[in-house]
Amino acid sequence: MLISLDWLKQYVDIKEDIKELENTLTMIGQEVEAIDEQGKDLAKVVIGQITEYGRHPEAEKLTLLKVNVGAEEELQIVCGAPNHKLGDKVVVATIGAVLPGDFKIKKSKIRGVESQGMLCSEVELGLGNDGDGIIILPEDAPLGVEYRVYKKLNDVIFELEITPNRPDCLSYIGIAREIAAYYGRKIKWPEFQSKSIIESINTGHVDVRIEDKERCKRFTGKVIKNIKVQESPEWLKNRLLSMGLKPINNVVDATNYILFECNQPLHAYDLTKIADRKIVVRKASEGEKIVTLDGVERELKKGELVIADAEKPLGIAGIMGGESSKVTEETTEIFLECAYFTPENIRKTSKDLTLSSDSSYRFERGLDIENNIEVLERAAELISQLTEGEILEGSIDKYIEKYEKIEIPLNIEKLRKFMGKDIEIDIVGKILTNLGINIKTLNSTTILATPPSYRGDLTRT
Repeated sequence: MLISLDWLKQYVDIKEDIKELENTLTMIGQEVEAIDEQGKDLAKVVIGQITEYGRHPEAEKLTLLKVNVGAEEELQIVCGAPNHKLGDKVVVATIGAVLPGDFKIKKSKIRGVESQGMLCSEVELGLGNDGDGIIILPEDAPLGVEYRVYKKLNDVIFELEITPNRPDCLSYIGIAREIAAYYGRKIKWPEFQSKSIIESINTGHVDVRIEDKERCKRFTGKVIKNIKVQESPEWLKNRLLSMGLKPINNVVDATNYILFECNQPLHAYDLTKIADRKIVVRKASEGEKIVTLDGVERELKKGELVIADAEKPLGIAGIMGGESSKVTEETTEIFLECAYFTPENIRKTSKDLTLSSDSSYRFERGLDIENNIEVLERAAELISQLTEGEILEGSIDKYIEKYEKIEIPLNIEKLRKFMGKDIEIDIVGKILTNLGINIKTLNSTTILATPPSYRGDLTRT
């Protein structure tokens, strides 16, 4: 699990340095496998502007430039790229910069002419695959500012080893919750206000039926209409890139953002591509086929759980959606799904089809069935903001098997012997409360603890 420090700070105040935070994460049971200080190879790489443009006197394909980088003196730079002109804002590696691959920028002579730096492409900065030309920035890019600061590439990425019994920590909210409990701080919950139009989702927009009630315990959904599918804003693309995920469009990116924020997979369907506007959660028929979002046609042979319409499968439940109903730039109306599928089913299907995804990775470890509607509303509001879409009033909520809370007695004397420490009952109560566990003090030696629905690992003492 990758965790961006910059993103994590949205949910909890973090004042500690990287080393102390690494120790804290280990102390709360989330082992740090690696730390990537992004942008560390981009020191002395700044934003500049071409103020003079001419040809190199000894080489027709080279240009001789003067570049303003916000310093007292402009830099003379020789450039071989074909895609720049007078006035362009560019990315400049100045003398002393050490680019990825240990490439050191020095004052040098190119065909007898001094060059005091280098204009950079994505490839040279290790930020992409485009090496055909240098990076050209918008006109409002600020002169002299480090490129890593401008592009918010000065983040720190922690790679965590999340144990199988703690799927609640496969999200930013989950990790923030643990850090907040450790330091006694408050969670900064995402603020959103679901905006709906008067038209109800129940007026014939979509019909949902669950046929396989053993493997789908809850299925919720909302309809958003009049959306504009386009490229996501820079902040959202940066968030997904920090997780190693390629941005697609503002709808799909929003569902992935919420996946990492809340540890709840979602899927958006183009509602106009759903036959008869019917959603059926059912067992696949023998030999039924589906082309999944990775472009592969898959034959379903073992009764895999699918999300289907009146004619065909739309996706393999909890694992991957299908091409036939995916959101594209032509999409104007979507059905947004948030569901709970049993872990055993997802594990088996993923293995049988040799197909895994960020969604299946979470479903097969067990998710919070109680959180579906809240996450659905959070996602719908974000999509509405990004697409200017309108959310229909109400939600589909087929809740087959309700979650039952459990109460676990905790004997303080037994706890003290286990810890080898004389800990007071009120301190125990405070720690449990900080972890989101409800408590009742039965007597001087016993607490009755009720774990939240996202802590399926807590079953006994």
